Amino acid sequence: MTKEDERQEYVLQDEGRVYFGSSRKIGSRPWYFAQFENPVLSCALLLLAKSSLKWENWGDPVLVARTLSAMVNNVDDDGLLVGNWSGNYSGGVAPTEWKGSLRIIEEYFRTQTPVQFGQCWVFSGCMTSLARSLGIPCRSVTNFDSAHDTDANLTVDNYFDDSYMPITDRNSDSVWNFHVWNDLWMRRPDLAEKGEFDGWQAIDATPQETSEDIYQTGPCSLNAIKRGLVNLQFDGKFVFAEVNACIKHWAIGKDGSRKEIFSDPRKVGQSISTKAVGSDERQDVTHQYKYNEGTPEEEEAFKCAESQLNVAACDRTNDAAKERYIRLSLNAPNTCLFGSNLDIGLEMSNQSKQVVQLQYTATVTIKKYNGHIMGTVKQEKDSLNIRAGATKTMKLSVAAEDYVKDCGTEEFGFEIVAVLTDADGRKQVSQSIIHVTRPDVLIELTGELKQNKDFRLNCSFMNPLPINLTGCAFSVDGPGLRGQLADYPVSDLAPGQTAKCSLTLNPARAGQRKFVVSFNSAELKGAYCEQPVVVVPDPGSENGGLLEADIRP
Repeated sequence: MTKEDERQEYVLQDEGRVYFGSSRKIGSRPWYFAQFENPVLSCALLLLAKSSLKWENWGDPVLVARTLSAMVNNVDDDGLLVGNWSGNYSGGVAPTEWKGSLRIIEEYFRTQTPVQFGQCWVFSGCMTSLARSLGIPCRSVTNFDSAHDTDANLTVDNYFDDSYMPITDRNSDSVWNFHVWNDLWMRRPDLAEKGEFDGWQAIDATPQETSEDIYQTGPCSLNAIKRGLVNLQFDGKFVFAEVNACIKHWAIGKDGSRKEIFSDPRKVGQSISTKAVGSDERQDVTHQYKYNEGTPEEEEAFKCAESQLNVAACDRTNDAAKERYIRLSLNAPNTCLFGSNLDIGLEMSNQSKQVVQLQYTATVTIKKYNGHIMGTVKQEKDSLNIRAGATKTMKLSVAAEDYVKDCGTEEFGFEIVAVLTDADGRKQVSQSIIHVTRPDVLIELTGELKQNKDFRLNCSFMNPLPINLTGCAFSVDGPGLRGQLADYPVSDLAPGQTAKCSLTLNPARAGQRKFVVSFNSAELKGAYCEQPVVVVPDPGSENGGLLEADIRP
């Protein structure tokens, strides 16, 4: 890596951002990597020592990266983090509560027992910390509409019954609203002597599929992925599918017959995102993973991957782009604030010169970010006639009471699938994801932010939900606290009530950092606010650099 600003970002920067949400509405949250704090480097070496990597290979970044991708999860080897997507996080910390790697790494190094619990962005954040502590340039990367192709055929197959409800026990493939992994920068002399596969390499510590009988992924050259060279080490077929797979919807008849009703070759692999060098802005790196959709280069890369995988050629017809005399569209917001009602419009437009008879089915499901369907909150079916040139809009409404009791600990969204059938049996499908956002925590600073001088940090959170919140607490995290998550319990909150917390902080060092204040309860986790601060140096102090804070309630 020759550029100094990139080395500063990808090795030395100890704060960053992880991206989440949906391709329609991308969000981000801060993450403290803490690679210079104890015991991050020691923990990286401990994980390597506990692995099967031979000592003589510890200087090979390719093998070190692959080993860390296995050791950051605990599935095969008592690694760093326990993955949990069940919704039950008793006995540990819900993944949405973490805002940095240090507390996780400290606990593991102290107990040498896997820490509970993580999901993809937590695995990625910890991987960034460990790689940077070893001096390997690393970035956290989010892929929106990320495919999980379990059978390596480069399609994501979704099955529906004759009522167009998902057949969950048959849908082994999935599309994650977003998935977070890492890119590490290194040479790949094992792939080519002239360096054509050097540079960014994708690795993934989230345990999804086994590779060489271990839950590990990569490193896989982005140059190879872009060209469809999926047989180059390591795990190219899986990573290529994550950003390129074709979505297929199938209707399963009562007799077991299968009929394709929808195909979309362009949805997967959207807005691949990372933090920009030297700023908190989002950088889109999709072009580093794939050619522009629909170009000859992109088609050639897909054909190359099919050939190397020896799978049947996929019909990559883009049904969403077809001209039709009946147009189906969904009018839905990009986001929904948790605790709010949701209104959706299903618009059907007749572009022909005669009356048409139609049947429609519209289903709203609660979908975790990893593609798991938690339940159906609304389904409507009806028949209607639309005269020539006319448009009809059917409205679907989801009340807050229909979902808030079951989803507050999860990253989730609403998935809307509408199927329109004309008199000749021809079908159209429209699909959309609405990301659900958390309510904000409010922060107010009082007093001058000066080194060795007290100031107050006032936090508040109003319960916007129609249910009581129990087990409530604020937490404060960030580099100024040396990664220690300070928890401050508050009373239970009835609907509309506000919880408050006031802390005294005394920064021991000057610096420019961020505090992150979170609010969590048994029913709602992950509400937060970040507060950038600049602490003015004390002329009489020799300390500088990191912000350290003495915290008092």
